[in-house]
Amino acid sequence: MNRTVSTIPMAMIVLVLTAAGMVSGCISGPTPATRFYTLTADAKAPLQPRAANHRPLAVEVVPFRVPQYLDRPQIVTRTGSHRLELAEFHQWGGNLRKNMTRVFMQNLAALLDTTDMRIAPSPAGEPPDVRIELEVLQFERCEDLRVRLSVHWGLVLTADPTLRTTRITHLQSPRIEDASDYAAMVSAMSGLLAELSDTVARAVSERTGGRSRA
Repeated sequence: MNRTVSTIPMAMIVLVLTAAGMVSGCISGPTPATRFYTLTADAKAPLQPRAANHRPLAVEVVPFRVPQYLDRPQIVTRTGSHRLELAEFHQWGGNLRKNMTRVFMQNLAALLDTTDMRIAPSPAGEPPDVRIELEVLQFERCEDLRVRLSVHWGLVLTADPTLRTTRITHLQSPRIEDASDYAAMVSAMSGLLAELSDTVARAVSERTGGRSRA
């Protein structure tokens, strides 16, 4: 029995596969590039300039605690009372909790005119003048396109631990016009963190009189 074998030129196979790949690419489209963002400090003039005969106030900050839903690379927004959205192509350039702690400390250092800022715990034998703890309750853009920041915070003086201040601060930004403008949203978040820093700095200054221990 004679068998006839039909062959297809290799060039034709390559052409067909290439065309299929091009069609697939046109249908799915290019994958968007991931953009990364970071909070920034907003340095301001000291609330009360430090006197020349006073050493810098020693301020210890416990690293921020944030809700689990915010502790992730993706920027989180709230699209409803019970619904969150994660932006796969808009992410934090590092750990949000560490970024918040660092920026808060930079803001506080400028406001309190001190260079002695510490991440808890302080070195043994070198107690701070003030210890600050902060727990973030909310920090995201909400469905009305306003960023909201709620923080439960407290401070205690080493000289007298009974002088403890505990508060909950609620802040919100102006409305962001474009929901897709993540740069504007992160800028608003930095602004709210600066407002929080100012609120805490004023409480510290009030408690210490703007002076360090003798």
